[in-house]
Amino acid sequence: MNINAFLEYARAELSTIKHPYCDRTERIKNAELSVWIIDSVLRRGMGPHEALAENFYQALGDYLNAPRQQKAVLRGSIEKLAVQFETFLRTTIRTALPDKDVVIYDRNGKSRGKLSQSGYLPDFLKHICGIEANFWESKSSYWQDKSVEEAVYGVCFRHQQRAKHEARNYTLSQLESLATQILGAYLFFAEWLAENSDLEKQVRERQEFARNEALLYWPEILGHQLELAYISLQDQDLQEMRDKLMGQLSTLVEQAKQFREQGIDPESKEVTELYQAIESLAEEYKWLVTDSNMREYGREQEADKYM
Repeated sequence: MNINAFLEYARAELSTIKHPYCDRTERIKNAELSVWIIDSVLRRGMGPHEALAENFYQALGDYLNAPRQQKAVLRGSIEKLAVQFETFLRTTIRTALPDKDVVIYDRNGKSRGKLSQSGYLPDFLKHICGIEANFWESKSSYWQDKSVEEAVYGVCFRHQQRAKHEARNYTLSQLESLATQILGAYLFFAEWLAENSDLEKQVRERQEFARNEALLYWPEILGHQLELAYISLQDQDLQEMRDKLMGQLSTLVEQAKQFREQGIDPESKEVTELYQAIESLAEEYKWLVTDSNMREYGREQEADKYM
């Protein structure tokens, strides 16, 4: 599961979010941009949250791919997405909004420490977005007059808490609505980040790099050269080697295509690994062509003896 599947799902299902407690809806201004911003934050997980992106995409993949009759799998994946939202907010504070990482206090005025260290979902939304709703409240009458954004934050928080203590039985329709609301919380917060941080600019730069970086076209170029390289039918081992290289290049072509579509940090581990893989295949390509040429030259020399 990766950002491309998330983008497809967001385009189809998350462009408009329905209020959990009434018939009102709210449109996500730019669902694709919001997904890219979410992905950017997910990949910043560090320390105890290093696997944030992996955990999020695993849970989302489980939800999207599970047969609809397997409600336990659906319920478990939705719970994981709700739980990860708080980690997502914590990572945002630490990596993108350090000026918001204030000291927070309990009701008695005693320091609880930094927001990023000891804050919970209501604390994050209060100090980052200025939202001071009573997220513990579960009565629909309380939430009906709240915005769609506030209401889905409330659903996400309470579902996160319930996941620790309850195992409710939901209908398929309820589960699908719940998933939309929880993912809607991610998208609404990403919209706030687009307007109040440098993340949109960083995402645009990441996309621009991927579209313009010639490196991301090298696998296609190398594959074309490999197809044109002359390998004699007499050299079965070299034929097999070329087929193997073509298979490896096919994988790199798809990887580079994803990078171009989703954008990628030029200093990321993924780009470094792509560089290394291309260099390795380029060396094997040169060895293959050199060996093929040497064998062909040897056969020509042998043939000249009988001329």
